[in-house]
Amino acid sequence: MNPSLESYNKMIGKIYMQNPELYMHSPAFCRCEGRTFLFKNFLNEEKIHYFKIFFLSYIFLAKIVRDILFIFFTKKISTNKINDKSVLVFSFFDKRSIDNGLLKEEYFRDILDCNNNVICVYKFISQGFFKRGFQFTKSLENSNKKFKAFSEYAFIDLFIVFKAIFNSIIFIMKIIYKRNKMQLNSKLKKYLLKEVIKEFLTGIIYQNYLQNLLYKKLLTKKPKVILHVWENQPWNRILEFSKNKYSPNSSSRGFQHTGFSKKLLQHYPSKFEKNLDSLPDIIISNGRKNQTELNKIYSNTKIVVGGALRQNILLKKKLSPPKELTQSNLKEISFAFSWDQSDYDKIIEGLRLIPKNIKIFLKFHPNYPNWSKKNNFPKNFFNTNLSWKEISKTCSLVLASDNSLMFEGFYYGMHSVVYDGVKDYEHAKRDFNSPIIHILESDLKNINKESMLESINKSSKLVFKENYLSDYFSTISLEKSKKIFFE
Repeated sequence: MNPSLESYNKMIGKIYMQNPELYMHSPAFCRCEGRTFLFKNFLNEEKIHYFKIFFLSYIFLAKIVRDILFIFFTKKISTNKINDKSVLVFSFFDKRSIDNGLLKEEYFRDILDCNNNVICVYKFISQGFFKRGFQFTKSLENSNKKFKAFSEYAFIDLFIVFKAIFNSIIFIMKIIYKRNKMQLNSKLKKYLLKEVIKEFLTGIIYQNYLQNLLYKKLLTKKPKVILHVWENQPWNRILEFSKNKYSPNSSSRGFQHTGFSKKLLQHYPSKFEKNLDSLPDIIISNGRKNQTELNKIYSNTKIVVGGALRQNILLKKKLSPPKELTQSNLKEISFAFSWDQSDYDKIIEGLRLIPKNIKIFLKFHPNYPNWSKKNNFPKNFFNTNLSWKEISKTCSLVLASDNSLMFEGFYYGMHSVVYDGVKDYEHAKRDFNSPIIHILESDLKNINKESMLESINKSSKLVFKENYLSDYFSTISLEKSKKIFFE
């Protein structure tokens, strides 16, 4: 009998606690299901192709070559810029980060602006092998800035690269040595070890040791505050471990910037991990709903509400219930895809059930630019790069799988529906106790029927009656947010 998600979490969590300093470098051991799909593959008994896995080792080499190239093409910055007054920020950079030549912080938004103590160190998202990452590097260096900001490569040197390679080799040797001592379901152990070997061969373990060495270099300067985009990923754990080791008097704050669910299982440590010291001193939540959920999970760190910074522009809008849906005005539907691209094909297949007289806008996650280039869809499907503001001018309904548009859609004047058309493997969704209606794939063919429209309209009215949105995305003044994040 296969284990439940909870027992799966406990089994791997128990092993994790035997050596967290080692296992924190592996997404599989951290249970980052959104990256590994380990539980899903295990339940489905996905065939393990060892030859294909070992063939992936070219990716490890490619990442090393890429990192060395980026080192040479990135202007070096002295760590002496960091001192005991510094607010050292770790955030993400992608194509959205530059707006008309100005650096636009996507996660912390305006709170970093005009603060001379802020030094933001950026991780690149989806930088590819070289071209896109090189463009990111030059865009960041040449942009106008309201705070000091650099890429990670400004602080990485060849010594760090080669030591990270060495450390990742030592890591996999230790895993091989320890494998027989791991008390696990034999089938689960096989899938876990397969995933960890894959992480090693594709350079993921190497990248996390690169982070480890980078954080050691930066945190020996003992900044006053360490602020990071927090998702309890390996790099977050490594950062907090490094903080405790090299700069224990620094105050660390992790910003829970977006929704989460058990599909992001790393947010839900097992009972064996309740006292892990790889959490921030303070977790800053984007709203009261998520604060309540986090308080159920974590008892060994402080959790406060700091405001929905990423939704700062949306929250300025006057919020009112959307116009009721009718058969005559439902002419367009949009689908907001989540970060989990493994479900995309299944979702698209389901969307074909929607009546052909309705236009369907496909809005893919920005982490996957290649999906936005696809055009092999039915005639009533439109792959769009339009902003949600533009889409909402004509579209009255948005479907979302595990995407914040299930909430944000209302701010754009659209009705919102949570799509449960893909098996969730006990992962559930991020709309904790919400009145937002959930539908299945079989419901899509009836999406414009009066009974379905009535259910959607009723759901939207309840969202506003219960003030769910203001509890999910908390509004806090800029000055108060700055105090929460920096003081």
